[in-house]
Amino acid sequence: MDGLEAGHRGIVKCAAGTSVSGSVNMDEAFRITEGQSNRWDYGLGFRMNGQEFAVWIEPHSATSAREIDTMIRKLRWLKLKLATNEFRMLWKLTENTRNKEWRRYWWVTSGPIRIRSGTREANRLASVGINFPCRNVVLGRD
Repeated sequence: MDGLEAGHRGIVKCAAGTSVSGSVNMDEAFRITEGQSNRWDYGLGFRMNGQEFAVWIEPHSATSAREIDTMIRKLRWLKLKLATNEFRMLWKLTENTRNKEWRRYWWVTSGPIRIRSGTREANRLASVGINFPCRNVVLGRD
């Protein structure tokens, strides 16, 4: 999990039979060339039963519904990257995750979650594929 900053490594757990196979810090990789963009932070590859998968993790504040717009912009940015030839393999690994019906795009926060489940805002998140803000990620399980 070298791609994750040290303070974020503890948010990722692996289900039984699952292991991390790689990581990338997208935010850092594009900080200079796309400094004004809303960039997604991390991608994680993991292996389960000999198959490779990828998920995307964004540690971000969830203190107000206003943060949802930021998260959606970050996801749009990420999806544009994944649609390029350079990231084709990561897109395929992300699709492997979708095919298992596991979460692909995780919003993780350590602070208060002031967005309420079942609200219009929560439904907006679900409509674009971002999970409701949570405290940690468990790879290989929804």
